[in-house]
Amino acid sequence: MTLDKIGVEAHEQLISKIINGIGDKQRRAQLYLGTEGDREESEKAYSELPNGNWLLQEARRIRRQSIENLDDNIKKFTHSAEASGVHVHFAHDGATAVRVVLSLAHEARARRIVKAKSMTS
Repeated sequence: MTLDKIGVEAHEQLISKIINGIGDKQRRAQLYLGTEGDREESEKAYSELPNGNWLLQEARRIRRQSIENLDDNIKKFTHSAEASGVHVHFAHDGATAVRVVLSLAHEARARRIVKAKSMTS
């Protein structure tokens, strides 16, 4: 797949913004607080960013939309992942999820398991 001129320019602008954002310690700290803290901390952290209120509202809109379309999003992800050769596991509850993960780790002789934060919690 090739990018057209507009796509290339948009991609370059995005990369530039990412690089600038990574270098901005204050912005990184505010975004961290905005995603890791409680609602009051999030609002305060976002309020200190340029366009912070808009960013906060957009983040909430995206989260709400993702949750509203969760079943469809899961189907799309599963289809895409399986098409790429990934085996997707589902669990009906936390205990089942732990058993699946431990079984996979045991089969792979893993010594360490890392869990990422769920954005729907």
